[in-house]
Amino acid sequence: MNLKIRIVHEGLYLLVLPIAILIILLFNLPDYYFSLFKCIFFPIFLGLNLFFLFFFRDFRRTPDISDAIISPADGSIFKIDERDDYYSFYIRLRMRNVHTQKAPISGRVIFVKRVKGRRHKIYFFVKSKNRFNKARLKNSRAIIRIQGESGDIVEVIQICGIWARRARPCVELNQLLEQGDRLGIIMFGSLVKFTIQKKDYKLMVKVGDKVKGGKSVLLL
Repeated sequence: MNLKIRIVHEGLYLLVLPIAILIILLFNLPDYYFSLFKCIFFPIFLGLNLFFLFFFRDFRRTPDISDAIISPADGSIFKIDERDDYYSFYIRLRMRNVHTQKAPISGRVIFVKRVKGRRHKIYFFVKSKNRFNKARLKNSRAIIRIQGESGDIVEVIQICGIWARRARPCVELNQLLEQGDRLGIIMFGSLVKFTIQKKDYKLMVKVGDKVKGGKSVLLL
């Protein structure tokens, strides 16, 4: 498996800003405050940088099985909605998960749209069906649709949470994607909905399973 760690560009300014502030303070603080700086400010800025490095990390992964439908996101399967003509997977991301989304199939981007909305809680909707419905239907989101080589259309929806107000697609209309290419990122906690037309697929996951974007197989 080829694992290549990188930092997504959306997080670069958050990494540079604490370092810049740290350097400014180093050269401008009076000697009297220098010990205070070492004991308080330095650990704070170091902690922020380590957090942003962790949060904005990204991986280039290889699918577990070729010619399969792979997960577009890291997280756990919260809900699988199986209808007569489609599957919908809801993947809940926690803070420790990689927050970039991946193309579940190869194909062409046929639709990209960001939608403003509310900020209902996502982390605490496990025991509340009403809260889950509010989050998935009313929260801010970004919608990405990809048409595969066979003509099938899949949809990935980046749904923001109470803290995650920014879903940022990094793809453009008519862009050609390979399976596993980055679709975008949701900032600080989120939910991803993935919908695909139902065919002769074998379901490879169940509710509660942990998946990795760009790697774990959802349908085969």
